[in-house]
Amino acid sequence: MTQTCHDSISHRAAAIAPSSTLAITARVRAMKAEGRDVIGFGAGEPDFTTPDPISEAAIAALRSGMTKYVPVPGTPEARAAVAAKLQRENGIDCKPEHVVISNGGKFSLYLALQAMINPGDELLMPTPAWVSYKPMTELAGGTFVEIPTTAESQFLATPEQFEAAITPQTRVVILNSPSNPCGTMYDPDTIRGICDVLARHEHVTLISDEIYDRLVYGGRTHLSPGSLDSMKDRTITINGMSKTFAATGWRVGYAASPGNDGAV
Repeated sequence: MTQTCHDSISHRAAAIAPSSTLAITARVRAMKAEGRDVIGFGAGEPDFTTPDPISEAAIAALRSGMTKYVPVPGTPEARAAVAAKLQRENGIDCKPEHVVISNGGKFSLYLALQAMINPGDELLMPTPAWVSYKPMTELAGGTFVEIPTTAESQFLATPEQFEAAITPQTRVVILNSPSNPCGTMYDPDTIRGICDVLARHEHVTLISDEIYDRLVYGGRTHLSPGSLDSMKDRTITINGMSKTFAATGWRVGYAASPGNDGAV
């Protein structure tokens, strides 16, 4: 029997299910193309285009010849801009050398998990959660462990739930606030409480997915765990341009890790 490309796919890759988010988005686009009036609850994408000043700056950069290879972690200028943003807006003591630019926040998460997780390690996070966290954990050889939440708790986990769920195998905890898909947000006191718990477990690294940090309403206050003394040396902050600047198709994201001078 002739072997096909599909037969050559690794068991690890074959076990990953297609993204339900992208499947829903594709279906919505097809329905709209048929002229049907439908509201899509698929990909998290702003309903406006990238602001003109950003687009014009990109066009100017292309025309000035900025089309060559760049250093793997990003240009010095881009890394400095991200570090300045994290210092100014998030209170994170971050230097340019602590920042790695990548092609999107999703890929930044993937790289962080590949760097942190060994086979048999556990990743812990509250659910419901964004669909990609679990397969990215499994691609790294880890086990995705849920802290289930309910509508009654506003889909928020408590510090006590984190304490009860951490095991010797827990290597990474992910906190996504504001969160996808529920839109919930941890208040500063709860963030501090969770970080106090994690600080007692020195084998655990926190990945803080803050891609929605500027989409905050109703007078709420966003607090970055990486700004707290208790976890600043064991927190990887993930963010990007997609949501805040309506630049989802540009694929620009970053990870910042000041701990141990950038070697968390």
